[in-house]
Amino acid sequence: GTRVLKANNFYAVSLLFNTAKAPFSDPRVRKAVAHAIDRAALIRYGAKGNAVALKSLTMDGQFGHNPGIAGYEFSPAKAKELLSQAGFAKGLKIKMQVREELKSFGKIIASQFGSLGIETEPYFVSQERQFQELAQPKIEGKSAWAGDLAIAHYVDPTVHSFFPYSIIVYSQSPYSLVADKQADELFLKMVGAIDPPEQKRWAWQLEERTWKECLSVSLIQILRPFGLRKSVRYEPYVTGMLDFRHASLDNGHD
Repeated sequence: GTRVLKANNFYAVSLLFNTAKAPFSDPRVRKAVAHAIDRAALIRYGAKGNAVALKSLTMDGQFGHNPGIAGYEFSPAKAKELLSQAGFAKGLKIKMQVREELKSFGKIIASQFGSLGIETEPYFVSQERQFQELAQPKIEGKSAWAGDLAIAHYVDPTVHSFFPYSIIVYSQSPYSLVADKQADELFLKMVGAIDPPEQKRWAWQLEERTWKECLSVSLIQILRPFGLRKSVRYEPYVTGMLDFRHASLDNGHD
């Protein structure tokens, strides 16, 4: 008497690099990490098949998403080459913060890093703890987070690429670990543009800048499963948030 419905929604698992300090102040190390992650393994083992791979910070369907971004293919050889170029041929050690909801993904990524000589200290935090470590010190003008990499997720309620960039990339965001003047300038131009085509043009340039410098990257887009009675007709809202305005019963009664 039931059925399962799986829906695309704007729910992405993302990497947040601390670009203010070594080793992720070097774009070669950031790109090495991006190439070191096997998204197919994240989808199969972490998401149990309920996800698709992403190439950039944003997702198809968000206003301002740039479909021309090539992304970072899984390539341990390229990752090792970039680490060697950055002076880490013998490997490196990083401190990695992971949201509790993403624990399985964090463990898989730590294992993949280990095979390339990247020794990882993953620790798992609640939403409140992540706010206390990443955002609160910045709000209060105190010393920034001392970690290297955070694995977090975002659910976009705006259907616009503004949302992830305003939180993850724009340097004035309490959660942002990025300091890139050109990205900030492009973000402000996008925000200040009223004409949609102009706004989209700045958004595409911002996405390209973020990709070329690997300021941040979304790894996978989660597919959200719903369990429904067969008599229920429900159209999931694209943001991934529950919205029952598009739900009905086969007998015609809402």
